[in-house]
Amino acid sequence: MAIIRNAKKKDFDYYLTNLDWDDGSEIDRSIKQFDRNDVFEHTYEKPGFYSVKGLAFKFERVMIEATPPRRDYPEYMSTDWKESTSGDQKIVESRQTITELSSSLSEIKLKPQYINSTWAITKRHGGDNDVRLGTESVIQDYGLPNDWINSVVAPVSEQQDGIQIEIPIKMDISDIDMFYYSFDLNLANPNGEATGSEYAILERSHPPKILENGIVDADWGIQFNSAKFVNGMGGNSTDENRDVNVKDGGWQTVSGYVFVQEPPSNIATNDSDIGELNFQVVYTKLMIYPRRASDAPQDENVTTYIGLRNLIIRTPNTENIIRTNEWQRFYTNFIVNPRDDYQSPLYELNDFAMIGGVSEKSSHFKTLAALASFDKDNKEYRNNSLISSYNPYDFIAIYDTMAKYNSDYYNEVLDPYTNPIHEDYAPYWKNDQNEFKSLFNKKRIHTGIVDRESHGILQDTELVDADVSTTKVHKGVIPLWEQIGLEEQNNIPTEQIYWKNIIPKDYKLTDRSGFSQEPLEDPTKGSLTPRIPRSVWIIDEENDQSWDGNYYWPNLPKMTKGGVFAEPVDLEQYGAGIITSDQPIDETLFNLTFDADDVNELLDITDNYNIEYRTDGIIDLGDNNRVELLTNDVTDTLEKDLGRQAF
Repeated sequence: MAIIRNAKKKDFDYYLTNLDWDDGSEIDRSIKQFDRNDVFEHTYEKPGFYSVKGLAFKFERVMIEATPPRRDYPEYMSTDWKESTSGDQKIVESRQTITELSSSLSEIKLKPQYINSTWAITKRHGGDNDVRLGTESVIQDYGLPNDWINSVVAPVSEQQDGIQIEIPIKMDISDIDMFYYSFDLNLANPNGEATGSEYAILERSHPPKILENGIVDADWGIQFNSAKFVNGMGGNSTDENRDVNVKDGGWQTVSGYVFVQEPPSNIATNDSDIGELNFQVVYTKLMIYPRRASDAPQDENVTTYIGLRNLIIRTPNTENIIRTNEWQRFYTNFIVNPRDDYQSPLYELNDFAMIGGVSEKSSHFKTLAALASFDKDNKEYRNNSLISSYNPYDFIAIYDTMAKYNSDYYNEVLDPYTNPIHEDYAPYWKNDQNEFKSLFNKKRIHTGIVDRESHGILQDTELVDADVSTTKVHKGVIPLWEQIGLEEQNNIPTEQIYWKNIIPKDYKLTDRSGFSQEPLEDPTKGSLTPRIPRSVWIIDEENDQSWDGNYYWPNLPKMTKGGVFAEPVDLEQYGAGIITSDQPIDETLFNLTFDADDVNELLDITDNYNIEYRTDGIIDLGDNNRVELLTNDVTDTLEKDLGRQAF
């Protein structure tokens, strides 16, 4: 027998509306259809913890009821249902036929043998139990609570015992492609409440086959199965005061959809060709029974009961009447991380370099302390319950920034956000190598939002004045001879052209070979008085004019007898390398450029890092109760006059 899981489900058309993005923006009341591949976009101006809310609903064909209507208590099923005898077994069936109960809005097609049949609730196939209508006398005989009156009752002593609901409706992928069912069940724990009996709700459908006489029957050799499992409640069904001591008297609602399935082949198990039939499922039954043998009564002298009431079976209308169905509110929580260029009003970053510093005397700290309800005189937080007024992202950042100003200002409210989290919330510790380890070697899934090691890093960083010049950071070691633009041959200490072979700072241009002083031949020449002997410099143009003491740098051209350089001075022979260049190299990690007019326009020309220029300012709650920098000092201008700079 081929058993095929009833896993082929229909996708309805789902829609969203009334979307609230939780950032103060206007609620989006437009209707959006979506499926698993749709992406809804929204731009958040600030990072934070958000809870998106809205309404989800689906459109589908209006479902038409095909079972007798329910009456008010206590007429659950008695008015329109009756108890009958089938063979030697008791069953329950509707007083009207399925055809009579059907609506003209849903043209139900039935298996031929069931055209004039009623809805039948029988024992499960293979079981050996009656299915009774719970009249007062039946309930009294079984010893069941009074709220079982007018329900369907089935005694259960073995796993095979149970209830079966026969549904002989033809299902077609283009018409009646599903049906909905719902009923209330009363399921017990016959072996004692602690054992927890389970019951199976099995949906079983069969495709058709054509008999030799041309009659269409169910192909019992092929099954489409889908099951759900429901827990029993309380003790046994006959326990005294079950209707009082067990929640809802033990009644619970079970519902679901059964969808049409396409047969695995157009050839049935009896070799008949069913490819031309206009339906794919010809018969379905719902079965309720103990899931395992151990869930049935283990004492041969004990009988438990399955109770069923409020049976509903609905099929889609065949007039294509479509309405909104199954409205449901939803929300989902998530964290929006900051953009790379986001400048927080607080000091959120942990991985940064700072030039200058901050002070607890600043307006920023004073207003931060006010938002945190921090008493600076007594060094304590006055009210930790204020966290409920802020976006969780902001109150974490507020307390984290307070602790960065001074580690003594740490607030225990941050404790849950400082610890790593491992799979299954496994306990963790640090080993001798300062590595986090967890019980059973569970993987770490989060390192914690707050880094305790960064607390106190802003303490005592205040600078009154700061002068910033060219700042560069390179990867690895770059020799100084390369940084100042020389060749590798200039890095040999034993050679005269070694880059450190620089003249002493008190050297003059005349401290070179080829420069000499001689007495002036005629001291009477000239207009100076008194007439005294004088000396003149004699420059030997044929001499190599090397520096005294065998120094080499700076390497200057020769001077003529007239005291001028014979060639232009090469200003880039020394000091024209990476140090003064505005162009980064492959090893450059950070290169601060001053090609700007204002300090707040400074950039890292490598594009590896963002530069933030911060001034003191006042922070407070802005729109939507988010922390914002409301005012800030006037930014500085960049001094480009070399004569007015510090160096």
